[in-house]
Formats: sequence, structure tokens, C-alpha cells
Amino acid sequence: MLNWEKNAIPIALLLILVSTIFPFRWGEIAFYNDRVDLLGTTWSVSHVSNAIREGHNPWFTNQMLAPDGISLLSHTSVFIIGLFDVFIQNPVSSINLVLFLNFVFLAWGFYKLSSIWINEPWMQLCIAVMSVFTAYYQAKLS
Repeated sequence: MLNWEKNAIPIALLLILVSTIFPFRWGEIAFYNDRVDLLGTTWSVSHVSNAIREGHNPWFTNQMLAPDGISLLSHTSVFIIGLFDVFIQNPVSSINLVLFLNFVFLAWGFYKLSSIWINEPWMQLCIAVMSVFTAYYQAKLS
């Protein structure tokens, strides 16, 4: 079997599995335990996407510490989400989409990692899903 075929099947299965679980949690995925964190993240995502669409520097804003402004280099974690939001134009949906992709590729990484010790593909798939969603639920239920 070719290398891409060996990777395509588990990724497709994980994509299907995450796609079936994810919609039931769609409303709460982006809503963190801390409401202030959610507001800050959605503002940062919308600022990055608006700045890119308007041709401004996404790493700087005058909306804080006016009139001098402030550098947003510490907000680099939302820059990729802001790039998605340039096209989606809904910050919460962009956050959810990136988290969805994060779940799929984390599960694929756990699947590949477990293949070092376990030869049974279904057991690897179970390990991948349990590893990804257990960490998520532990973070949410804290």
C-alpha cells in the first residue's frame, strides 16, 4: 500500500468520527469556561480579519491604549483563526472550525503515535479518539 493510502484511510475515519461528535458540541466549543477569555479571543480574531480585509497592519491597533496604540504580537495564537475569518466573517464559527481541524489532526497524530506500539488499527483509532476528546472534556469540566 502506498504511503498516502495508509494515511488517507485513518484521516478519513477520524474526520467522519469527529464530524459526528462535533455538531453536538458546536455551541459550546468556542465558549470557554471564562466569558472574558471568549470576548478577548473573538475580538482578536475579528480585529485580525478586519485589518487584513482593510489593508491595515493586523499586529497593531489604536483601539487600545489610545492614541498611541498597542502591538498585538502577543496575540499570535489567533492569527491563523483570523485568516480563516477573512473568508468566513464570523469569529465564533472561525474559532470552531480551527478547533474542529485541531481535533482531527491531533487524533491523526495520536493514531500515528499509537501505531508504534500497537498493530491493531481499530485499537489505534480508539486511542486517538479517547486521547483527543478526554483532554477536551477535562479542560471543559474543570
